Amino acid sequence: MVQKPAVNPESAWPAWTGFVWFLLMAAWGLQLLRNFVWPILFFALHLIGPALADVFLLAAATVATIVLALGVDRPAALLLTPYLGWVGFAGVLNEAFLRLN
Repeated sequence: MVQKPAVNPESAWPAWTGFVWFLLMAAWGLQLLRNFVWPILFFALHLIGPALADVFLLAAATVATIVLALGVDRPAALLLTPYLGWVGFAGVLNEAFLRLN
């Protein structure tokens, strides 16, 4: 018989097993999907406008992932902030391409 681990109220276990975990994984999955789609739109299909919209969705999903992860694993959430900066930089470059073309 498998015993359920004792839950420390100060641990992250309740968050990982509850609705927060579901939202975190959904935001993370959306962020991964948007990260997969953006280079296809921008580099392969040369759809600069839709790629810019995708960057905004990617940034929003990354912010949601960071915010939801703060309550679960603060160091992991903070390690996503440079990635958010990189997404912002990609958005600025994408917008410049849109404006110049």
